[in-house]
Amino acid sequence: MLRSCFNSVRLKKFDFRQIYIYLKSNWISLLLVFIALWDIRFEIRLLIENFTFIGLFFAIYNHPLAILVLIFIPKIGNNNTN
Repeated sequence: MLRSCFNSVRLKKFDFRQIYIYLKSNWISLLLVFIALWDIRFEIRLLIENFTFIGLFFAIYNHPLAILVLIFIPKIGNNNTN
């Protein structure tokens, strides 16, 4: 019985072409996310070590472009897909 359960589950092969197509069509969005996270990396580290709302507001106030990119990246990504 247990063997029949495992036989019914088929694993898909990992296809690098799909990853390549995704990266090719969304490279700008991924680059923006990377740059935004790089910009706020120290604030993220400070918030992980000791979270305060003042620290959160400070990060949002001093890095508004990075925060807006991270908020709106799902909308940007949906517009790029065909």
